[in-house]
Amino acid sequence: MHDAVRYVLQTPQERIPMLLAIPYENNELYQHFGNTPEFKLYHIEDKQITSTELLPTNGQSHVQLIGILLDAHITALAAGEIGSLAICLLNDQDVNVYTGLHGNPDDIAQTIAKGELQPNNEPTHQCGCQHA
Repeated sequence: MHDAVRYVLQTPQERIPMLLAIPYENNELYQHFGNTPEFKLYHIEDKQITSTELLPTNGQSHVQLIGILLDAHITALAAGEIGSLAICLLNDQDVNVYTGLHGNPDDIAQTIAKGELQPNNEPTHQCGCQHA
């Protein structure tokens, strides 16, 4: 099959590169989005992870992390615990959010890359944190 035909037959999700961010520490998904020390970024294309990189948060927290992620041009976020404000701010910028996750970030990213997990945009964290 010619590459141009194959491209047209693919779904838009398969054609559009994804930049997935996962809160990260010690090779695990860091559960509290608002306090993550860094993000692991996954470049995904044609349902394959093509590269990864680490994005430090430099001590920033909560809503300030949204700016860091948007400056990195992410298109998706996979998180464990995350509040509704963060989800709303990300969704307003067309970032899909996968919530309630735990475990190895590489495994999670691979599952998302394959299309086996869909964004749910559901808050999973309610606390008395200062979200300014």
